[in-house]
Amino acid sequence: MTEITLQNIRFYAHHGFFKEEQEIGCEYEVTVTVRFDGTKAELEDDIDGTVNYQEIYDVVKEEMDKRSKLIENVARRIIDAINDRFPQIKYTELSLSKINPPITGQVGKATVRLISER
Repeated sequence: MTEITLQNIRFYAHHGFFKEEQEIGCEYEVTVTVRFDGTKAELEDDIDGTVNYQEIYDVVKEEMDKRSKLIENVARRIIDAINDRFPQIKYTELSLSKINPPITGQVGKATVRLISER
């Protein structure tokens, strides 16, 4: 099983329950891990046997550009879009963090983590 992880991808987006969050926006961080059978890439040095991580990034960016009230919804959309785009993926793990969320007290990140296995 081959595993690819894209760590700490940064975006500025306009997700949030409150109107101010939707207007002003906030910084977000995404980490995504996928697992698949990469034997062909490993043995034959053939890109057709792997999952192109630029394409994973593109899927994440496309979904981050769509506004949502909840980061749980954004995370689910990202995982579903990755799984739809890459049927060879057997496992997807995603963490999505809102940097400096607007809550009482000092919190560096609010993070949701989803896992999909098929």
